[in-house]
Amino acid sequence: MHFTEQEWVEFVNGRTEERKRRAMEEHLYECGECMETFLSCITKRHIESAENTLSPEFTRNVMAKVEWGERKKETSVGRYNAFCYYAAAACITIMLMGAGVFEGLAKTIPHISKLQVDNKDVIRLETGDLVKFGWSDTLMDKTLSVFDAIKPKEVLP
Repeated sequence: MHFTEQEWVEFVNGRTEERKRRAMEEHLYECGECMETFLSCITKRHIESAENTLSPEFTRNVMAKVEWGERKKETSVGRYNAFCYYAAAACITIMLMGAGVFEGLAKTIPHISKLQVDNKDVIRLETGDLVKFGWSDTLMDKTLSVFDAIKPKEVLP
């Protein structure tokens, strides 16, 4: 259902009853053709009248609300990203469970107590294989030495 140009002129001039006015406003959201007719009914006098009814702080208030909306959007994006990370972690956990990684760990842990310790850095498995320990400490030491090399030297006064 479209409204006539005369109905839009009455709408612009404020001579439309409340119920019909609401229906016409809702119709503008859905109909591009009526929106064009409505906009063509707006005259320079209507624009000047609207400018006089707006407060001088109108633009500042609108911009403040827009900035607040953008900050709110950033917050919701952050929550969305956190949800994605949790979902990814859950998927990886399910894949590892399906592959039997956790089951293998559960079966291996009791055998650790049966291992022979040759020295503090190496243990010998029942199969005779050697497992080196301390690689994480070595990695940490090397990383710290790189950081120390990069860090600027303090100049004493």
